[in-house]
Amino acid sequence: MSDKQNKKQEQLEQDRVDDSGKKLTTNQGVKVSEDEFSLKR
Repeated sequence: MSDKQNKKQEQLEQDRVDDSGKKLTTNQGVKVSEDEFSLKR
């Protein structure tokens, strides 16, 4: 990575959050089931 890319990654790291294990919700706080955001065939 270039120095410019490294600086951008450092900026982004400040706002990254680990939400693993948490339920997916809409902006209104309504839980979304797993199948509602999966790819359909």
